[in-house]
Amino acid sequence: MRQIIGVIAVVASVVLLSHNWLANAQGAATVTGTIKYEGAVPNLPKLDMGADPKCAAKHATPQSSEALVLGTGNLMANVLVSVKSGLPAGKTYPAPTEAVVIAQDGCMYKPHVFGVVVGQPIKFLNKDGTLHNVHALPVANRPFNLSMPAAMTESPPKDFAKVEDTFK
Repeated sequence: MRQIIGVIAVVASVVLLSHNWLANAQGAATVTGTIKYEGAVPNLPKLDMGADPKCAAKHATPQSSEALVLGTGNLMANVLVSVKSGLPAGKTYPAPTEAVVIAQDGCMYKPHVFGVVVGQPIKFLNKDGTLHNVHALPVANRPFNLSMPAAMTESPPKDFAKVEDTFK
């Protein structure tokens, strides 16, 4: 049974988890480890923020794409792990009522990658003082397009009703 799915919201990854994933929230288990990138590291292009002078002004140097973020020893950031087995059969947990918050900050999504549970609210903020847009393109859920005015300190919460099984 797949537990984790992926949805792209512009350049931010939103991952939906089934309710069974919350076993760890109940103190039942802990997953630890590191993910190391092996092979030739691709030369990712710098992000072009020149189309919006407010975005360009927020950075002294060109910003790197966050499609692949490596640390010392090629350890990877922005990684989610899917638990494929070992969860209690048939046990379910309620979706958290606390919203996951994703903000446009420096014209980049913070956090860049995060997980949410089906039914958990997601709020989008805009700290940049310029117009932004979030365009979610899920497969199993209804797509949405959210215009983010220059100073969006609160958004109507969004959520997803179904697991997006994109990690087949």
